[in-house]
Amino acid sequence: MEDLLVRQAQLDDAQQIALVHVETWQNSYLGLIPDSYLQSLSVPQREETWKKKLEAETSATHTLVAEIAGTVIGFIDVGASRDGDSPENQGEIYAIYVDQDKQGFGIGTQLLNQAMAFLKGSGFTSVALWVLAENSSSRLWYETRGWHADGHVKSEHRGNFDLIEVRYVRHL
Repeated sequence: MEDLLVRQAQLDDAQQIALVHVETWQNSYLGLIPDSYLQSLSVPQREETWKKKLEAETSATHTLVAEIAGTVIGFIDVGASRDGDSPENQGEIYAIYVDQDKQGFGIGTQLLNQAMAFLKGSGFTSVALWVLAENSSSRLWYETRGWHADGHVKSEHRGNFDLIEVRYVRHL
């Protein structure tokens, strides 16, 4: 995609990251998560979360944005694995989202590749991520990039429903 820039996220990006985050959830998880929950997601609330996260970012975490003409169209957030059963040298993809209208152009792959390079350069030898069990398109996207489900599943209760996620791993 022409004029695509992938760079380190800045505090000023919080609102645009929040917008991509909320809109992507509302589009990508339609039919997988209750509509009432998706419609309750708030860009201002998510912006505050992103501001706090970006202000607290350390050398162990890394948030990249993809932008075109100054507009953030995707992001990836990575760092050390938060799973208690992970090896010490395992990183984690905390989140990766690309605006629905910009999907299919390799933007997610560019974000993923740069984040994986950061993790490898930080001494991690493998990386994990969690994906909704019912999200077959995302699971296929990861599988075609060398990821595999490792058999771990978790459930996170949200209001009146549970998010069932499958862990994927890949060696660096």
